[in-house]
Amino acid sequence: MTIITAEFLWRQHRAALEGRSSVSGAPLPETLAECPPGARAAHWGMAAAVARLLGHDEPPLPEGMTAEEAERVGRSLSICSAG
Repeated sequence: MTIITAEFLWRQHRAALEGRSSVSGAPLPETLAECPPGARAAHWGMAAAVARLLGHDEPPLPEGMTAEEAERVGRSLSICSAG
């Protein structure tokens, strides 16, 4: 079984934008590890949401993301899925 990871989603995001920020046009980092913490959390949250919908275990945390941040994002996902 293939796991959708935060890094996979980042690479798709980056490819869809042709490597440039949709806001500033600046080049986007190659890897999620090079991104700011908010981008790592957002992409992990999306991967975790997909995993939950499919009944899979949560994906691994991206490099540089803490367990505390994952817990915070995970709580947010619970709130969103409850509605």
